[in-house]
Amino acid sequence: FPSHDRGLFDKLNAFASEVRAGRASQALELADASQRPLLRQLGVLVVRQYSASEIEETAFTALQVQTSALKRSEEVFNTLAKVAPAAGLLGTVLGLIELLRDMSALSKLGPSMALALLCTLYGLLLANGVYQPFARMIRTLAHVRLEEGRLLARGLALLASGRPSADVRRLFESANEQVRAPHSGDAHAA
Repeated sequence: FPSHDRGLFDKLNAFASEVRAGRASQALELADASQRPLLRQLGVLVVRQYSASEIEETAFTALQVQTSALKRSEEVFNTLAKVAPAAGLLGTVLGLIELLRDMSALSKLGPSMALALLCTLYGLLLANGVYQPFARMIRTLAHVRLEEGRLLARGLALLASGRPSADVRRLFESANEQVRAPHSGDAHAA
């Protein structure tokens, strides 16, 4: 397992051990102490013995809410990335208008031109150096959280169905193999 999958599996396994041992309060303490909101939300359902399908339906809704918030953040940064060059260009045009208005002062021509062009540079730097990378990071985070959430939801559903921990382990190993498979194919193609 990768370290994040290992940590998730370990938390889920510890939670499952407490549930199976009939120690509901300890299981809920583990769920509440988790950094993963989905485990905190769904752990209660497992302890209260909801069905696997009810747990998965609740997980689907919770994941939609979590990822939609991230998608909105991504959209904000993508919009800023589109607007920043135009705003920089607008600043350049206004600077050039001001420059042309006072053409008699030739000593001011160079610095005024440089200042006008800096607006375009700043717009491009913000778009390509700040806003687009943030949008990509948020998209990646949303994808990781969605995949981890699906994995966690499926693991909790297996637990609620009374399946052994070995089945949950196989689920995590299978997910890990699916993540590695595209990368290993790329290495052979290169």
